[in-house]
Amino acid sequence: MPVRSTLLFILFSCYLLVSNVANAIVPVDQSNVAEEGFSGNVGISLNGQSGNKEEREYSLSSIIRYGHLANSFIFITDYNYSETNDLKDEDDFYSHLRWIRNDFFRPNVDSELFIQYEYDDIADLSSRKLAGGGVRWRYNRQSESSEINTLLGLGAFYEVEESLSNNAEVSTTRANFYAKFLYGRRTQFPFDAYLTLYYQPAVDDIKNFRAIVISGIEFKITQTLSLNVEAEVDHDSSPFTNVEETDIEYGVRMTYSF
Repeated sequence: MPVRSTLLFILFSCYLLVSNVANAIVPVDQSNVAEEGFSGNVGISLNGQSGNKEEREYSLSSIIRYGHLANSFIFITDYNYSETNDLKDEDDFYSHLRWIRNDFFRPNVDSELFIQYEYDDIADLSSRKLAGGGVRWRYNRQSESSEINTLLGLGAFYEVEESLSNNAEVSTTRANFYAKFLYGRRTQFPFDAYLTLYYQPAVDDIKNFRAIVISGIEFKITQTLSLNVEAEVDHDSSPFTNVEETDIEYGVRMTYSF
């Protein structure tokens, strides 16, 4: 069996072995600038088990991009649901819309505005709504065998969170600092390794902060089909009552790009 075919077989076997892990990791757009017109990717996962344990899991994610001249629009969605023995143990949804004006301040320094909505029943989050903006600096270097992408951003947003258990509502203005790094290998066995960091302290109390780390590797199976192995650490210093401050998630995602 050719080396490439063997590698693809191993990757697909790994996907089948671990795809029953619930994957609630929000997809991260690793492109610095949207291509002209529409592009994006869609990921889906359906898992189940019957017998001593009845289990069902569903996961659907998408990244839709639209580029026109100096404008980039990015819409990200992610939905996850699972239940075990007829008891729901995961139900969360995330959506994020971002507008980027490339080179707004100077070459490679862009402006951006965004809105976001999400809920997470298990984390006692009935809804989180936020809107904000900022500035970002981007860097790209390419060669025949590799590619490096870097994004550094800062800004602020206003959010409103509502508790599912007691309907309590909390409004917060947060600063937003983030960094995205990607290393892509463009040889016989192409892959992208990426790391994304977010730090979001409340402007009136820096002890109240949210921090997110997302890392992963994307293996190209074909020109349009990829396998992503990902991990995410999400820390909220002031969650709602009876909710853990830190969540750690990992999983495998199969995506189709267009």
